[in-house]
Amino acid sequence: MIFYGEKNVYEAALDRIRYIFDEFYGKRPIIVTISGGKDSTVTLYLVHEVMMERGIEKIPVLFLDQEAEAPQTTDYIREIMHLPWVEPYWVQTYFKEWNASKGEWFNVWGPGEQWCREKEPNNPYADMELSTNVYFTKTLSCVQYSLFGKSFVSLGGVRIEESPARLSGLTNCEVIEGTGITWGKGGGYYKNGEPKAMVLYPIWDWKCYDVWYYIFSNRIPYCKLYDYLFSEQPLRDCRVSSLIHEQAIKNLEIIRRISPEFYERLQRRVKNVNSTVQVYAELIHYINWTFLPKYFNSWEEYVEYLADNLVGDKTKVPGIKRMYHNALDRGLEGVGKWEEGRVFVTRRISQTAAICILSEDFEMKRIQNIQRTLHAYYNENYEAIKNANK
Repeated sequence: MIFYGEKNVYEAALDRIRYIFDEFYGKRPIIVTISGGKDSTVTLYLVHEVMMERGIEKIPVLFLDQEAEAPQTTDYIREIMHLPWVEPYWVQTYFKEWNASKGEWFNVWGPGEQWCREKEPNNPYADMELSTNVYFTKTLSCVQYSLFGKSFVSLGGVRIEESPARLSGLTNCEVIEGTGITWGKGGGYYKNGEPKAMVLYPIWDWKCYDVWYYIFSNRIPYCKLYDYLFSEQPLRDCRVSSLIHEQAIKNLEIIRRISPEFYERLQRRVKNVNSTVQVYAELIHYINWTFLPKYFNSWEEYVEYLADNLVGDKTKVPGIKRMYHNALDRGLEGVGKWEEGRVFVTRRISQTAAICILSEDFEMKRIQNIQRTLHAYYNENYEAIKNANK
């Protein structure tokens, strides 16, 4: 756990939320946006601690339902939305999201289509009319503006440990001028002086173990899909998200085993889900090997072969290869002429690129995230790199 002087990250997060309520409560809408995952769960319950300190009875809680959610996730969201201190906003409306299992657009809650499950009965936030309904993040922003106006303050569960992009984005630019607060986005003012909306992440500096320590030590309810993930994945890799997301492909096989009826509906609803599960399960162990798979002369040849033969949309292949080679060039630059490092970096980046291709992560997000791991590797082997490059 990180300590700031006499404070740990838990105490620091509470102080951040207290500041938010001191500055904005009663002046601008304060909402909590949740996903059903561990981080937004912790954020919600930290907010509740501050609410109890101040005698605040209810807080608006927003969930943008992506339809292809695991049954355990929707069960947990239902539990949250019935908490007496939650003002529920469970949005189940049509928008377009990218289907990583097929590599094409998926009509979330598509009108006239056979959904994975039925919408919540008597839900006042089903079938909202949105001006923007393409991509989850843009749709979410549109929903927030539609429900809470232009000046809301949204609290979410994003942490910098999960990606270098988040580290950079949440540590460089002030969100609230003159405060030193960088852990968010948005902020500022419109030309008429009206404050702009902002999204703040009060647990931005927590580690994965801090999150689970808080949940377990306080006996906080959480999504029970995690109980199944714990038995098969490292703690840091356990994620809850829409089942068409590229990060969720490895969870599909678990869903098939623990919720077979839902999986049947899912595979009828979402193109290529079953094929993705089978291919991923068959091929992923090759990528996790220490040695290059047989029949290939180099890792580069292997990755290019996968791109040429597994990517259905051939227009994406040049971009995938370019992002892979750019990452590889940057990685090798970090170790220079140190041969052991060049072998390690080439294997690590190439394995990650191969997993991106298998999971149809065509934006190569895993490649972006691995840069942080490599920086730690450079630091640990600084002397060997320096001596090899004399």
